[in-house]
Amino acid sequence: MSSPKVFCICIGSELLSHGINTNVHSLNASLLSAGFSVSAEITVPDKKEDIASALRWALQEAEIIVFSGGLGPTFDDITREAVAETLGKKVFFSPEIWKRISDYFLHRSIPVPESNRKQAFLIEGGEEIINLVGTAPGIFLEEDSRLLFLLPGPPVEFRPMVEKFLLPKVLNRYSDANKAVEMARYPISGVPESIVDEKSRAIRSSFEEKGVEWTILAKPHFVELWASIPSCNLAWKDEISFSLRNLFGLAFLGEGRNSLSQTLGDLLVERKLTIALAESCTGGLLGHLITEIPGSSRYFTSSCVTYSNSAKRRILKVSRSLLRKHGAVSREAALAMAKGAKKVGKADIGVAITGIAGPSAGSSDKPVGLVWIAVAMKGRDPVVREYSLGRDRTIITRRAATAAMDLVRRTLLEDTGQSI
Repeated sequence: MSSPKVFCICIGSELLSHGINTNVHSLNASLLSAGFSVSAEITVPDKKEDIASALRWALQEAEIIVFSGGLGPTFDDITREAVAETLGKKVFFSPEIWKRISDYFLHRSIPVPESNRKQAFLIEGGEEIINLVGTAPGIFLEEDSRLLFLLPGPPVEFRPMVEKFLLPKVLNRYSDANKAVEMARYPISGVPESIVDEKSRAIRSSFEEKGVEWTILAKPHFVELWASIPSCNLAWKDEISFSLRNLFGLAFLGEGRNSLSQTLGDLLVERKLTIALAESCTGGLLGHLITEIPGSSRYFTSSCVTYSNSAKRRILKVSRSLLRKHGAVSREAALAMAKGAKKVGKADIGVAITGIAGPSAGSSDKPVGLVWIAVAMKGRDPVVREYSLGRDRTIITRRAATAAMDLVRRTLLEDTGQSI
């Protein structure tokens, strides 16, 4: 039996303007663990005609259709009604569901809102998917041999229903098509996406012949190769890692290391080193990324956001004459800032970032996107690098912060010739 097509229909006008939808990602991850995957995803606003059009399209193309969102108690939650109308089915009130919803509020000592009553309606021929976290029950339907799952939008409610209800249903129907795979990530830092693509082509081709599927994803300052590997051949993960490490050297972070923050943190813990920062154009972003990692207090001591020249002088003790002669965006300023950060933070390593994030204030000799990053390390010669990181302010600051973490990582590894 061939693998079924799974379409995901995400509903919510907010998702088309400012919301971030992670449900399709978690759905695909769960399906991959069982040997399936999402074939397509569409996001539509809270409008019946758009939901209906998406459903009609999915019914023609897919065997499994997963809805996310629109099952709440408010005026814009219309998924249940839109699906019922499109399928020519009625909705009916379920006293059992209403009791569960009422008990949910009573258990929390909250008066039962009458508006939640709309969540107690089921579609004719449908089966309730019990919500163990919130009030919106899911609905399961079979329509012309298609499996339809209507699931609530909040991720904390969506994910348990996928794991506890959707996956067992899919596996029961398509057990013969089950070809479990595992997704492996191979991050390469500081190498452009096109170069990673070109250099890794031979490795990818050799494993494609064995059934491995690849995709490539570009992030600020690093690229991830994703490999979908059959669960019966997971030894290939190490073979791929070995080949990529030989090919990219220190640029290869190691399989599964999808965060420079975590990679650097692990290395600092291993070396029993501490780090302090001085940031200018990144405005504290580097410190934020480093402290996102639980346990970062073991190696992170402080961060000085010295945006103005006066702050650089007052906090980091960068001399007025140095700033006057070379400017705040210079090799000399970056080095002085790194040394100042190391001293202020009483750390083994001081890191500094100074640059021009734009969109204005650039010049012919110091254009927008110019960034200097310096690393001052106990017992070693300092390292200073110049970067040209584009012209978009957000991209420049993100690239600068990740480039700084990567420069520290490479500096530490080059110290011993170690690779990870």
